[in-house]
Amino acid sequence: MGKLEPREDDAIYSDLADDREMTDLIDRFVTSLRDRARSLRATLAAGDLESLRRLAHRLRGAAAGYGFPSISAAGAALEDELRAGAPSERVAVATDTVAALCERARPGSQAALIGADAS
Repeated sequence: MGKLEPREDDAIYSDLADDREMTDLIDRFVTSLRDRARSLRATLAAGDLESLRRLAHRLRGAAAGYGFPSISAAGAALEDELRAGAPSERVAVATDTVAALCERARPGSQAALIGADAS
């Protein structure tokens, strides 16, 4: 059986979620992601592209460190678009992609969720 592609509304869990030493840190990071998504969108709306690039850069690094490679990659793509001076439409799409991924992040692990459903 092939791997299923994630749906747009699927929750995202940290690759490090099973590391007990990281649990509290990951939970706090995930809690901050909704605010980060709002900040990304507000900064884009304000037209402050340099601040948007800095936010994307920080999110790129933080997401990688907390085990969210898809958010990190999307942050990197947004940063790259901004550095390249991409048209505003591409910057808007890249910003929305990052923000949407941030909003899909969840604390805990998918394995724990599956185990709870099986009970």
